[in-house]
Formats: sequence, structure tokens, C-alpha cells
Amino acid sequence: MVVQVTVQQHDGLKLVRHSPALERQLHVARKVLEEQADVLQALAERDRQQPPGSADP
Repeated sequence: MVVQVTVQQHDGLKLVRHSPALERQLHVARKVLEEQADVLQALAERDRQQPPGSADP
């Protein structure tokens, strides 16, 4: 993924630059969100498999 940052200055000039640091941050954030989604899906599946009224110690 290529991340470009566009900044419009007061005189109306737009600057576009490539941001490798922001790309890395977005990549790490995406991986964390994917891992959290996997955990939440596993918990939801576990909860669906438990009979109603049973408690997990």
C-alpha cells in the first residue's frame, strides 16, 4: 500500500508526499486489528457452543 499525504497550504498550493513511516504504522495497526477480530470471533464461537445458563469458570 502506498500512503500519500496531501497538505494544502494557505496560498492554495497542495503538497503530496509519500509517507513510509505512516505506511508502517498502518500495516502494524491492520495486523493488530486482524488479530483482535480473530480473538473476538473465537470467543463468539465458543459462546455459541456453550449451552444457555452454563458459566465459564
